[in-house]
Amino acid sequence: LTLTHSLTLSIGLQHYIPESPKWLVDHAGDKDGARESLADVRDVKDDIDGEVHDLVAENEGDEDADKTDWSEVFQWKKAMYIGCGLMWIQTMTGANTMFYYSSTVFGYAGFNESIIATIAVSGVNLATTIYSAKIVDLYGRKQLMIGGCWVMLISVFILSIVLWAGDSLGETQGYIAVLSVL
Repeated sequence: LTLTHSLTLSIGLQHYIPESPKWLVDHAGDKDGARESLADVRDVKDDIDGEVHDLVAENEGDEDADKTDWSEVFQWKKAMYIGCGLMWIQTMTGANTMFYYSSTVFGYAGFNESIIATIAVSGVNLATTIYSAKIVDLYGRKQLMIGGCWVMLISVFILSIVLWAGDSLGETQGYIAVLSVL
């Protein structure tokens, strides 16, 4: 078992996160399971059987399955622009900065127990990730991305004001900083 698969099984997410069709074909030889997994995320009009056939051909080392070139990457320009745009948005939200430098930020904000606050940030991240995995199909990725970006923008704005204010807020500065990061 892979590390990701082991972690998924150990925390009980196997009921919420299906195996990928490629993994089912490659490791379990389960064409029917791959077909079911694809049917959960594809429209009825999509060619699921053709996709499963391609996965099986790729797994068996069919020469035609591995023939790709750079022109195929740029064939889907709109999808590539959307993917790059999503990566840019994720970077600009500052989430990674908060994870990497949260102890330092909390220290600057005057919060005495910065390591506890950092642990709380990781716990909230885990809880919201699990919750998001459950509701992503209900609300859609676009709505969650837009809503999450607005919440993060407001939170980072509040954090910036609190850190700019310096010691004038006293002890509450640390608590407001932790809440805005959370």
